Amino acid sequence: HHMQQWNAEADGEDEPKIQTKRLVRFRLCPSDSCTYADASGCSSGYGDYIIDLNIFLEAYWENKLEMQEWQCEYTRINECGCDDDDGKDDNFNEESCQYACFMDR
Repeated sequence: HHMQQWNAEADGEDEPKIQTKRLVRFRLCPSDSCTYADASGCSSGYGDYIIDLNIFLEAYWENKLEMQEWQCEYTRINECGCDDDDGKDDNFNEESCQYACFMDR
């Protein structure tokens, strides 16, 4: 959504008196009632929010990166098996093991 409003902070002729705000509307649904079949996501128990588009995008991408980091850390710890705790001096390289693990995914 785009909304025009008076720019109360404009104090010179070079600054616009009317500014355009870019807004985004999103809905948070309870996890047990969220559906892809309905464009609105859910029909009850939800919250609709309208915020500045830049704030939304910043939070969205920050969350995406955090989730990716969490998934990588989870995979490294729980699925790669790259801990060398066997006590052998076999030139085990943990970084090489992790690299191979992630490349196989």
